[in-house]
Amino acid sequence: MAFLTTFLLLLSGGLQRPLLVGDVHDNPVFSQRQAEQERFLSSEMARLHKEFDLNSQPDPVPETPNPEPETTTGPTPPRVEAWGPWSSLALLVGGAFLLMEVWRQEPQEEGPSELSEEEEEEEEGEDLEDEPPLGGCDFVVGFVDDLLGSFRGLCRPGLDPAPGGCVGVGSMFEKWGSRSEPRWDLLVPLEAPDGYAFKHEAVDSGSGGELRGRIAVYRGCTCNSLGGALCLVHRNTKALLLRGKPELSLESSLCSGIHLDVSKVLVWFGAKLRRAWGEVAHRYDFEVSFSGGGTPPCRIKLTHPSRRSLWISLTPAVHYPGSEVYPCATPLRAPLVDWLLSLAVYELHYLNTAAQRLPRHSCHLECLRILAALRDRSSSSPPQEGAAVLTSYHFKTVLMHLLLLRPASLWVRGRLAEQLADVLLMLGRCLDRRRLHQFGVHPGEMGDPLRRAPPVNLFRPLLDDRGLYLRALVEYRELLSRAKALVPQGEKQRSVLEQRQ
Repeated sequence: MAFLTTFLLLLSGGLQRPLLVGDVHDNPVFSQRQAEQERFLSSEMARLHKEFDLNSQPDPVPETPNPEPETTTGPTPPRVEAWGPWSSLALLVGGAFLLMEVWRQEPQEEGPSELSEEEEEEEEGEDLEDEPPLGGCDFVVGFVDDLLGSFRGLCRPGLDPAPGGCVGVGSMFEKWGSRSEPRWDLLVPLEAPDGYAFKHEAVDSGSGGELRGRIAVYRGCTCNSLGGALCLVHRNTKALLLRGKPELSLESSLCSGIHLDVSKVLVWFGAKLRRAWGEVAHRYDFEVSFSGGGTPPCRIKLTHPSRRSLWISLTPAVHYPGSEVYPCATPLRAPLVDWLLSLAVYELHYLNTAAQRLPRHSCHLECLRILAALRDRSSSSPPQEGAAVLTSYHFKTVLMHLLLLRPASLWVRGRLAEQLADVLLMLGRCLDRRRLHQFGVHPGEMGDPLRRAPPVNLFRPLLDDRGLYLRALVEYRELLSRAKALVPQGEKQRSVLEQRQ
């Protein structure tokens, strides 16, 4: 609107074109009138001087009446027409522009009410990005980076692994996690100290249905191209002196034999985190508590003064070079030197890539959100890690398999109930066979660590434990009974769900 007003003022000024001195200087009529005006002003000045001289005399002289009053009128300056044809044209053009602007703004007054109804559904999937400071992705990543920056300052050079930049994974970063009880999962890659090198070793997953690996620790420069020569870049004199003491070496503090020990790494990582929080606690106005007991000491609970809280789970990991595989320090059954190979980063990238080829208002994330909520409500006890047999990871694995098999056009928001029923039906068939392959574990797809790895069966524990299998069936039936209400009557999927139940 300001631009339109400025434009009209410039247009009116250009059309009216005020009279300039150079335009009238060469006009003979104007010169004649100007000379007459000068003579008139000179006569008036002489008359005023004469009256002043008479008034200054001591003896006033009576004035003689003037039978004919002097009325002298001088020539008047030329008048410029205030409104001309150009001014009228400028007024008409300005009025036309004003009417057009009003006409354009009238439909926009009703626009927001119409668009708000259409954007309500879209904003449901984007609410995680618009959360308050305590709970958003930016806040969580910034807080963890600040904590890890203090962590690095506490690491002994050349003796302790240093944490790298955190990597967000899991449901919250995939934008389908629960906002009522937010839990943020992040991986913290550990880098070998100067003078050491980490080497990844493959391990047979056995009957556990898990991908495992080991991290071997070797002394020597990380610059393999130097061979046995001394590297001046990674050389640390203080570290070399301390390394002569066996009790201060990396092997004695974090290793069992030549491999990194998961339990030792978790204890060391938790102790460093507590000390790191003591260094940065003055920067924040909320309470921080670290989990204890039987859980790993790397879960942090943040409580705001408003009593809102969230959980942040930090897992030490070692990045496998050239791949999206991260061996994680997750407690497994013996031996304690086995690290769980996590594909969480690969799964996050796959979901982001799949979202680009799906329709704009797709329903795949909404399916995961609904299934996770139904599982939490169907469980008799509060949802805890490891308490339920069927987890959200099983739902996500089934969904990713369907995203790979189904056309993208089937994932529109209008077919949410249909796709939700298909996920449950495929999960039921996997339970019948007790076989659900982990997504992304195919020969040659994930690089060296999984190039020769066989498909991992996530339901392998159900084959060995019949009681666990029966619990999974009970949870599945409770899930069906709650999900059946979401599928409209008359749909084919509803009848199939009733038969499954």
